[in-house]
Amino acid sequence: MNEVKLYIDQLKTRGLAKESIRQYSLVLSSFQNFLSERKVTFAEATFQDICGYQKLLIKRTSARTTNKEMGIINIFYCWMLSKGYVLRCPSSKLLRLREKKIQRVTLLHEELFLFYKLVKNDKSVKIEDLTMLNVLIGTGLKGGELCNLKVSDFIEQGEVGFFRLRGSDRINDRIVSMPEYTKESVRHFIKAMQLGCKNENWIFTNSRGRQLNNPVVYNRISKMTYGAMGLKIGPRMLRVTFATHAMNEQRVPLKALQIQMGYKELASTTFCAERVTLDVIKKNFDKCHPRA
Repeated sequence: MNEVKLYIDQLKTRGLAKESIRQYSLVLSSFQNFLSERKVTFAEATFQDICGYQKLLIKRTSARTTNKEMGIINIFYCWMLSKGYVLRCPSSKLLRLREKKIQRVTLLHEELFLFYKLVKNDKSVKIEDLTMLNVLIGTGLKGGELCNLKVSDFIEQGEVGFFRLRGSDRINDRIVSMPEYTKESVRHFIKAMQLGCKNENWIFTNSRGRQLNNPVVYNRISKMTYGAMGLKIGPRMLRVTFATHAMNEQRVPLKALQIQMGYKELASTTFCAERVTLDVIKKNFDKCHPRA
């Protein structure tokens, strides 16, 4: 008896989407092949067999994909239990084995240098995406703040460049400084895109000339970073990276970093920039310890 075929047929009668049915079929077929190698059927599978398949998935895929596939297997066994094909559900304890996904929060200095080198040498990267990347890393702006930038918000005073960020009211307006490479990147982009003729134009727009939104910015940045490093990086990680490097390597005062980041509370700035590298700890120890 082919339990998988019976289960898929029932899903079709329930009106499930074709893509969901295809995903269920792939997962269950893969699990069935795993059990066949152990010469075990669905009804004979034990909790140890399912744990072995879960460990195999952890090595091959991410924690999110592993949890998704094991959830499908658990639902399948619950269906078999309701039909009387099995006397017990061996996958009922799988929730204890799920691993928490560890997310990266910042990039190391070497990773950031390598990433810039790879992106600049990639001819497929658009000038707009590269400028957005320079702004996010060079200023620590949020994705939403990047979307709200207009040509009139870009200010040049000699060798120094600023962004004027507009809050919901005039009280929340603030000035954000930027390094030389970010200023040159924005200036060249505005000149290349001929945006200077109208100061109310958005700096970064979509293909229709309309204002960008947060999901579009995330997709553009993560696509560019994934192509260069194989790692999806969004504006949030770039913002934390900016704060971490500014505090650990450039020794920017915490109060100045709070103004740059736009936090009302100093504790929020400390939390965002609290990732201290081992090199910084070692340098401070060697400098301050009397016997170092």
